[in-house]
Amino acid sequence: MKQRVLVKQKNQITNEEFLMADGMCEIRTDENKREVFYHELDAASTKVEMFIHKDQLTIIRHGEVVSTLHFKNNEKTVGTVLSEFGEFQIELFTRRYLCANETIAVEYDVLSGDEVSDSFRILWKIRRDDA
Repeated sequence: MKQRVLVKQKNQITNEEFLMADGMCEIRTDENKREVFYHELDAASTKVEMFIHKDQLTIIRHGEVVSTLHFKNNEKTVGTVLSEFGEFQIELFTRRYLCANETIAVEYDVLSGDEVSDSFRILWKIRRDDA
C-alpha cells in the first residue's frame, strides 16, 4: 500500500533540523511488523527500509553510505556503517522509541565508549495521501 511519508531529523545537541523525506512510501504489514520503504531527499536519493515492531525498530539505508541501525527503548545496540573508508560498528543508546499508527519517533545517542558523541531525534509521519 502506498502512503505519504514525512521524515524530520533534529540534532539534539545543536538543535539543527533537517527534512529527510517528503514523498511517498510503500508499506507492507503482517501481524508482527510493518515494513516501510521510501527514498530520502539527499542527492543520492538514499533508499530506506524500516522494519517496525512494537518494541524495536531497524533502519537500513542504501546510499553513498550503507547503514543498518537498531533501536530498542532504554537499550544499547550496535549497528554497522559501510562507506568508502570501510565498514565499522556504531553503538547507539535509544532513549525513546514510539510507534503509533501514523507516527514513529526515536530519540537516540551515538556513543563513543561510554560518552555521548551525538544525539538525534527522528520523526516519521505516515498517512494516506488523501488524509
